[in-house]
Amino acid sequence: MLTSFGHRRGWIVAKGAVRADAARNKEKILAVARQCFAEQGLEVSLDSVAKRAGVGAGTLYRHFPGREALVAELLDAEMGALEQNFVSLRDSDLRVEEKLERWSHELRRWMTSYAGLPEPLREALDGGSGALTVGCDVVIGWTEEIVQEAKAAGVVKDFVTGREFYRATLGLAWVATAAGVRGGAEADGLHRMAREGWASPGRGTAPV
Repeated sequence: MLTSFGHRRGWIVAKGAVRADAARNKEKILAVARQCFAEQGLEVSLDSVAKRAGVGAGTLYRHFPGREALVAELLDAEMGALEQNFVSLRDSDLRVEEKLERWSHELRRWMTSYAGLPEPLREALDGGSGALTVGCDVVIGWTEEIVQEAKAAGVVKDFVTGREFYRATLGLAWVATAAGVRGGAEADGLHRMAREGWASPGRGTAPV
């Protein structure tokens, strides 16, 4: 049976029993941070999150030493849903190209859960060692499973790896959010152009 990604994978490490008031403060911080990040993106001041939650900045930092730790815990629920979608796709009878297409969509949805999220995910991918890096590595592992199945079926080129597919999808998510595209037809169009190219078959190269 699937369990919460964070608790099962170790993003969130229990350090003994937490007093009831401390637990309530933590939940208030998480609820307010989720709302602030959704409204203003990840660059919102953590001090303003603490103030809005009705706790001192020191209380926030005792629970979450930095922004990455706070973002990682907020993504725990998102990761649980992503894991369930991965397992469902992996075990489905869909054509492998449809699996890969749907997984790409799920990745982009997760990568844009909050405005500004692609950048810390990129930093985590490029040599980080914190909670987000652990999460990225797990998602890359899931991606590798689907990519390997697609390669075996001849759907993707031999040089493509799960990490490269993840990075390319993250790049598209970064471009989309930087351009103010959060989803829908525009985001799908960017993905399709990256997958298929922009030149019309048989038309040659457009003059520069």
